[in-house]
Amino acid sequence: MSGGCSTSCESRIGGARRCVKHCEEDVLRAVSAKLGARIAALYFRVKSLHGYSYIEVVFRCSEPVELRRVAEKLSEIGVRSELESRSSLVVRRLHDVRVLVEKLIGVDCLPPDVRACYEARYRGRSLPVSEELAPELKPLAEWLTNIGFRVVAGKYPQLRLTFTCPEMAREAARLLRSLGCSPVEGSGRSRTIGVYRLRDVKLIVEKLLDADKLPSSFLEAYSKAVKSLHAVYVDERRIVRRPEFWRIVGLVLGDNDTGLNSFSNTDRRLVELFVKKAASLFPQESVRVSRKVDRRRGRKPLWRVTVRGEPGRLLARIAEKAHTLVRELDPENFWQLVTGLYEADGSVSVRYPSATYRVPYPDVSIKLSGDQKALASVIAERLLAEGVDARVKLHSSCYEVRVTSKNGFKKFFSRVKPVVKNPRDPRSFEGTRTKPETAVLITTLFKELACEG
Repeated sequence: MSGGCSTSCESRIGGARRCVKHCEEDVLRAVSAKLGARIAALYFRVKSLHGYSYIEVVFRCSEPVELRRVAEKLSEIGVRSELESRSSLVVRRLHDVRVLVEKLIGVDCLPPDVRACYEARYRGRSLPVSEELAPELKPLAEWLTNIGFRVVAGKYPQLRLTFTCPEMAREAARLLRSLGCSPVEGSGRSRTIGVYRLRDVKLIVEKLLDADKLPSSFLEAYSKAVKSLHAVYVDERRIVRRPEFWRIVGLVLGDNDTGLNSFSNTDRRLVELFVKKAASLFPQESVRVSRKVDRRRGRKPLWRVTVRGEPGRLLARIAEKAHTLVRELDPENFWQLVTGLYEADGSVSVRYPSATYRVPYPDVSIKLSGDQKALASVIAERLLAEGVDARVKLHSSCYEVRVTSKNGFKKFFSRVKPVVKNPRDPRSFEGTRTKPETAVLITTLFKELACEG
């Protein structure tokens, strides 16, 4: 079949230039056969408004039943049409016109003027996709038809991704969410999704696009923005499974005097532990250590570790809802959480039943603030499930998770191995409020219970 036109005319309506081109008879017969309908006429309107050219495809049938059959067949191949009159329907949307031409009519069968417009406007433009893109993003590259680059307020790079159809846009959004991104989907049958969060833009630029082909203004803003810690990619699903993460969550929640992305303490051992654990999870530059000197006599300097940027946001978000996650934590992560809570604001001591009955019993306590009742309750509940007899007690303005039985004391410290106040090591009590003689009693009691098997 050869492309061409049998009739053409030009007109100007409301400032818009319109050119009508009819298909040749052999093209009309071929399309009719494919649709299984008798089509009286098939023609194209090439319109131009304010320098913007676009194509409308019009089907005209002699019988309403034939027109309905055409609409149904078009719908089956993913093309939306609109009833224009009692005898004609029109295909207007860019994507629908593209599908119609590529699947049904054929680019070579278009009239010359229509084909020229189609080649310029509808054929997929060259996208700046990398030749070495990440395997997990290959489907995204196959579905893309356009990428919009935008810089907001002169410094925030954003992307707008357009796909072949609404279904592919939804699939792309699901794929990006599985990678930890937060794409913004359009309403209804939109074929576009927005990528606005900086770390999401960074992931797509690094794993999908070729930086050398990006617009210069976008690339300049992007290069400056990615230096921010908010552009750091954090694999939340992987990190929340790691025991080190729950150790620092416990330290943060036990401290509770600063934001949920920071930890403060006067004991350098805990500060160094926090830094070490955080640095194993997040980029080194996101972990900041500061020191505040208290010049009052006998006061130790206060150390603060802050996790900044996207890693800090993740830490704060998980710490805030930790009480809802405790029941589902695997045993190793749960005990790391408890260890952190104990190290931050826990204690162990020995008590005696009475002044005359001098047989010591252990007393383990984890203090939580008055607004952490839910966390205290669920920690005690989980300890009971793990075989440690624990209970929650309100003391002054704090909630205490307490373990006072010898068996509970033994089981607790068989899983909790803190760097401070550890019954296995008397030196771990140095620098704490525990008296040296009490530390000796605690370690002796633990050894005796451990020997009992």
